[in-house]
Amino acid sequence: MNKQGAIIHWIIFGVLIAMAIFFVGTYKETTTNHIKGEWALHFLMDNYLEAEKVLLVQESVERNVGLEVAEEMALNGGWRSGEVSACGVVENTNLWNMREGWCLPEVRGNFTSRASEKLKVRIPRGNFSEVYTTGKYFRAQGEKEEINSLLLKEAHFPADQRYFYDTSFAVDLGYSFEEYTQLGSEVKLLIEKCRDMQEFMTCVEKSLPIHWRVGSCDGKTEIKNKEAGERRALFCVQSPNLYTLSTGRVGERKKVKYSLALDFSPSKILPVEKVSVSHDAGLNGFIVTFPSNFLAEGYKIYYTDWLSVVGYTPGKAIDIFSTVPKDPTLGFYESAFVKKEEILPCSDAKEAMKAYLCNGNIMYVLQEGGLHKDKPYMLGVTAFDGKEESILEEFVELKY
Repeated sequence: MNKQGAIIHWIIFGVLIAMAIFFVGTYKETTTNHIKGEWALHFLMDNYLEAEKVLLVQESVERNVGLEVAEEMALNGGWRSGEVSACGVVENTNLWNMREGWCLPEVRGNFTSRASEKLKVRIPRGNFSEVYTTGKYFRAQGEKEEINSLLLKEAHFPADQRYFYDTSFAVDLGYSFEEYTQLGSEVKLLIEKCRDMQEFMTCVEKSLPIHWRVGSCDGKTEIKNKEAGERRALFCVQSPNLYTLSTGRVGERKKVKYSLALDFSPSKILPVEKVSVSHDAGLNGFIVTFPSNFLAEGYKIYYTDWLSVVGYTPGKAIDIFSTVPKDPTLGFYESAFVKKEEILPCSDAKEAMKAYLCNGNIMYVLQEGGLHKDKPYMLGVTAFDGKEESILEEFVELKY
């Protein structure tokens, strides 16, 4: 390289160095220094965490709604508060059956409608659909909600941040509505076993599962079965799975209790029992006394001098009296029919061939005409329900 070329080379190199020094000296930083990850931190703090706070508060509300509805329904026999069973009520307690019909509560439907109502009140901004329960979980489908937050413009980030979160939920209630299925099975077994028993409450008390007790859950209502025809009872059932609900106080819970009523109307007309007969000289007849049956449309009083009929009880009257000889000189039987609408209120002044209702008992005045004082007779009573006659349970002696 000649001397002239070397000079040119150094001149160019010097110019480049000078330009570099100029740019470095004149450069002014146009962006504001910021902490690394500031955008992400802001997003977490002002968007994600804010959404989580909202969901946490809502979850507490949702759990309370589920538990409140569970308790409300249990104390109303599976119905929403204030709703009445199609089978009716006893002492403001819903019946689960009536005679041959069943009115078991539509538990899932009742829960869905009541919980939906409460959610609209407690979380007005929420718009929940498909509200239901599975197992111990209370679930609902919610809509997407949005959170917007602004950043400082000098940060040269996007002017706002948007975060979408799902408001659907599934909260653990610690309680399952499937328990109603078990209660339904227990109810049907109890009805099946005791409905056709004359002393049905004795049967009920002996057959109750350990978590059942007779009476209302508030302990105020006592069952009265002394009135004629009363075959309904109240029950308070403790959760067979020992489920408990929060009382709202820290660490304090209460047992789940179900309040319901059952009807033990028999599937067939029950026989007439506890028949008694006394002679009344003033009436020239006999007073036949037996318990009233609220299902009976009438009663038939039989009497005979053919004493062998005693050996055929209990049985159908038509079969029993078919054994009586056709020849009236050998034996006879007679009967008197009393219709329900012919039974009179209790009175001290009774008349022959009439029936009276006195303290839950039917008192029928049987005339003694044609009967002999020195001859034994047997008497039995059956009931009619409009379709069939009850069996003749027993005979009692008709004597002066």
